[in-house]
Amino acid sequence: MTEDNRDEIEDACLHCSPTHTRPESRPWGVYVAPERDGDDQPTHLVVMPTNGAHVAQSDADWLWQIIRDYRPPGAPPLPDEPEPAAVLRTNRWGRGA
Repeated sequence: MTEDNRDEIEDACLHCSPTHTRPESRPWGVYVAPERDGDDQPTHLVVMPTNGAHVAQSDADWLWQIIRDYRPPGAPPLPDEPEPAAVLRTNRWGRGA
């Protein structure tokens, strides 16, 4: 592995050949997970393909862009935020996925 292809290899889906199915071609769903904060309010949303398909980092990157780029009409732009890899590669316990 070289520096030039390190990210490509790390983000590759090991189950798909030669490429992972595009996320926009699959149905997605979301639900509120059971985790709660000290006031008993939900703290996690779970997003996954509704057809039971596996996911890859490229799916997380795609979803991050949709969330990051969405703005209601007339909303001001958001300040810079962390890159998706820094956020989405962390599991619910704060450790790398």
